[in-house]
Amino acid sequence: MILEGFDDPYLPAVGDLFLVSTAILDAVDVHPRRPGVVIEIPANLGGRIQLVTRTRNLKQAGVPHPPMPSADLYEPGVFAYPRSAEALLWKREHVTWLGVLDAQTLAAVLAYWA
Repeated sequence: MILEGFDDPYLPAVGDLFLVSTAILDAVDVHPRRPGVVIEIPANLGGRIQLVTRTRNLKQAGVPHPPMPSADLYEPGVFAYPRSAEALLWKREHVTWLGVLDAQTLAAVLAYWA
């Protein structure tokens, strides 16, 4: 069957930008889905994926991020909330890949939360 394994959990790469279902994140969020960049991946699917989610609240402390229309992010934002998700829940039903964050912004995000 062609779709076999299509929604198996998988490990993303550091710097990948996703729209993540907040139901799989470790903290309560008022939005059902939130953009986030992966900052650390576990050695296997038994660990947790670390990411920083993006808000449009420009007054929030964090790393500013300009609009990124290629990822459907049409307004400026801030990578402001460190979060994590169980790697076993990292499936296409919960996450949508938006692209790769530019190297400069990723370096700033990693430095901010190092």
